[in-house]
Amino acid sequence: MVTSSDATEVPLLIEMTGISKDFPGVHALADSHFELRPGEIHALVGENGAGKSTLMKILAGVYRKDSGRVVVRGTDVDIPNPSAARRLGIRLRRTSSSAASRNACAASSSTTES
Repeated sequence: MVTSSDATEVPLLIEMTGISKDFPGVHALADSHFELRPGEIHALVGENGAGKSTLMKILAGVYRKDSGRVVVRGTDVDIPNPSAARRLGIRLRRTSSSAASRNACAASSSTTES
Protein backbone atom coordinates (compact mmCIF):
# COMPACT_ATOMS: atom_id res chain seq x y z
CA MET A 1 0.00 0.00 0.00
CA VAL A 2 1.29 3.45 -0.91
CA THR A 3 0.76 6.14 1.69
CA SER A 4 0.54 9.84 0.90
CA SER A 5 4.08 10.38 2.25
CA ASP A 6 5.39 7.55 0.00
CA ALA A 7 3.62 9.03 -3.03
CA THR A 8 5.58 12.28 -2.83
CA GLU A 9 8.82 10.30 -3.24
CA VAL A 10 7.66 8.63 -6.47
CA PRO A 11 8.60 10.67 -9.55
CA LEU A 12 5.74 12.17 -11.51
CA LEU A 13 4.85 10.72 -14.90
CA ILE A 14 2.73 13.75 -15.80
CA GLU A 15 2.56 17.19 -14.27
CA MET A 16 0.29 19.92 -15.61
CA THR A 17 0.62 23.30 -13.91
CA GLY A 18 -1.03 26.66 -14.50
CA ILE A 19 -3.11 25.35 -17.39
CA SER A 20 -5.55 27.90 -18.83
CA LYS A 21 -7.82 27.67 -21.85
CA ASP A 22 -10.33 30.10 -23.32
CA PHE A 23 -12.83 29.53 -26.09
CA PRO A 24 -14.79 32.36 -27.73
CA GLY A 25 -16.99 33.70 -24.93
CA VAL A 26 -15.99 30.96 -22.47
CA HIS A 27 -13.19 30.82 -19.89
CA ALA A 28 -12.89 27.01 -19.69
CA LEU A 29 -9.81 26.62 -17.44
CA ALA A 30 -7.88 28.98 -15.20
CA ASP A 31 -4.61 27.98 -13.53
CA SER A 32 -5.51 24.26 -13.38
CA HIS A 33 -3.15 21.60 -12.05
CA PHE A 34 -2.93 17.82 -12.48
CA GLU A 35 -0.36 15.23 -11.37
CA LEU A 36 -0.03 11.54 -12.21
CA ARG A 37 2.41 9.03 -10.69
CA PRO A 38 3.11 5.45 -11.85
CA GLY A 39 0.27 3.07 -11.03
CA GLU A 40 -2.30 5.79 -10.40
CA ILE A 41 -5.66 6.10 -12.09
CA HIS A 42 -7.54 9.37 -11.76
CA ALA A 43 -11.20 10.13 -12.32
CA LEU A 44 -12.24 13.74 -12.89
CA VAL A 45 -15.81 14.26 -11.78
CA GLY A 46 -17.74 17.51 -11.77
CA GLU A 47 -20.57 19.55 -13.15
CA ASN A 48 -20.97 20.20 -16.85
CA GLY A 49 -18.72 23.05 -17.86
CA ALA A 50 -16.24 22.54 -14.99
CA GLY A 51 -13.34 22.00 -17.42
CA LYS A 52 -12.56 18.34 -16.78
CA SER A 53 -12.84 17.28 -20.43
CA THR A 54 -10.96 20.36 -21.58
CA LEU A 55 -8.03 19.59 -19.26
CA MET A 56 -7.82 16.00 -20.49
CA LYS A 57 -8.17 17.05 -24.13
CA ILE A 58 -5.19 19.36 -23.65
CA LEU A 59 -3.21 16.42 -22.26
CA ALA A 60 -4.36 14.28 -25.20
CA GLY A 61 -3.39 16.90 -27.78
CA VAL A 62 -6.95 17.55 -28.94
CA TYR A 63 -6.82 21.17 -27.70
CA ARG A 64 -3.84 23.51 -27.31
CA LYS A 65 -3.38 25.15 -23.91
CA ASP A 66 -3.37 28.96 -23.80
CA SER A 67 -0.90 28.99 -20.92
CA GLY A 68 0.73 26.67 -18.44
CA ARG A 69 3.22 23.87 -18.48
CA VAL A 70 3.03 20.14 -19.25
CA VAL A 71 5.86 17.91 -18.03
CA VAL A 72 6.07 14.21 -18.96
CA ARG A 73 8.67 12.08 -17.18
CA GLY A 74 10.55 15.20 -16.08
CA THR A 75 10.69 16.85 -19.51
CA ASP A 76 8.72 19.92 -20.60
CA VAL A 77 6.66 18.90 -23.61
CA ASP A 78 4.41 20.46 -26.20
CA ILE A 79 1.51 18.22 -27.20
CA PRO A 80 0.26 19.71 -30.47
CA ASN A 81 -1.92 16.77 -31.54
CA PRO A 82 -3.18 13.33 -30.49
CA SER A 83 -0.34 11.56 -32.30
CA ALA A 84 2.21 13.44 -30.19
CA ALA A 85 0.31 12.43 -27.03
CA ARG A 86 0.31 8.78 -28.08
CA ARG A 87 4.07 8.91 -28.77
CA LEU A 88 4.47 10.11 -25.16
CA GLY A 89 2.42 7.11 -23.96
CA ILE A 90 -0.66 9.16 -23.09
CA ARG A 91 -4.05 7.49 -23.53
CA LEU A 92 -7.44 8.66 -22.32
CA ARG A 93 -10.43 6.54 -21.47
CA ARG A 94 -13.89 8.07 -21.08
CA THR A 95 -16.25 6.24 -18.77
CA SER A 96 -20.01 6.44 -18.90
CA SER A 97 -21.32 3.27 -17.30
CA SER A 98 -23.69 5.01 -14.89
CA ALA A 99 -25.31 8.37 -14.20
CA ALA A 100 -22.80 8.97 -11.40
CA SER A 101 -19.84 8.45 -13.71
CA ARG A 102 -21.32 10.02 -16.83
CA ASN A 103 -19.04 13.04 -16.48
CA ALA A 104 -15.94 11.15 -15.37
CA CYS A 105 -12.85 11.14 -17.52
CA ALA A 106 -10.01 8.86 -16.49
CA ALA A 107 -6.41 9.34 -17.55
CA SER A 108 -3.52 7.01 -17.29
CA SER A 109 -0.07 6.95 -18.76
CA SER A 110 2.07 4.06 -19.86
CA THR A 111 5.03 3.47 -17.54
CA THR A 112 7.27 2.13 -20.31
CA GLU A 113 10.14 4.38 -21.30
CA SER A 114 10.32 5.55 -24.91
